[in-house]
Amino acid sequence: MLIAEDLVLLVTDDETGKRSVTGTGYDAALGGALLMELALRERVDVEGEGRRTRVFVRDGSPTGEPLLDDALARLSAGGPVPPKKAVTELAKKASERVHDSLAARGILRREEGRVLGIFPVTRWPAEHSAHEAGLRAQLHGVLVLGVQPTPEIAATVSLLRAANLLSAVVDRADRKVAKQRAKEIESLDWASDGVRRVVEAADAAVLAAVMAATAATTASTTVSS
Repeated sequence: MLIAEDLVLLVTDDETGKRSVTGTGYDAALGGALLMELALRERVDVEGEGRRTRVFVRDGSPTGEPLLDDALARLSAGGPVPPKKAVTELAKKASERVHDSLAARGILRREEGRVLGIFPVTRWPAEHSAHEAGLRAQLHGVLVLGVQPTPEIAATVSLLRAANLLSAVVDRADRKVAKQRAKEIESLDWASDGVRRVVEAADAAVLAAVMAATAATTASTTVSS
């Protein structure tokens, strides 16, 4: 399972098939997840510092995962790009592609319906939830009990923190502890310097998208009121 697929499962209600989050921040999180996965598989790297940081493809060979191969093709289409642009590019139609992948795996079920009998809507209730249950148990162990994370779980935690989605994986009573633990994990030696740099760059791009989306929503609410 990919980090992007895990993210979708964590924010999708098993019974109703509805997502608990939507919008630009969520899409950016999926783009960031794909970029992190490519870094963990040593397919991408970063060069430069600060505003000159660029993401580039270091190995464009097939991964065997259609989602990642599509992501590689997108990044390989041009030269090195800023992390924000890489995340934005990978976020395009990412939700649709990840849901289709989970349906093909038999984990989610596609259901078509209409709101008010007029507006078409797609829901994705769980077909099999064993993987998600195991993932949530792992995240609880890492975020609440202090278990040492695997590189994949550490990357997932950093993404959840950047996207402000920790509340989707821990109970309200544990959120304060989980936020502190997530911050600590970022300083752990869980991956190579190259991987960590890509993950940090992806996190920054996701955080920027979330903040921009929040600001836009706040401004819209203020104007309408």
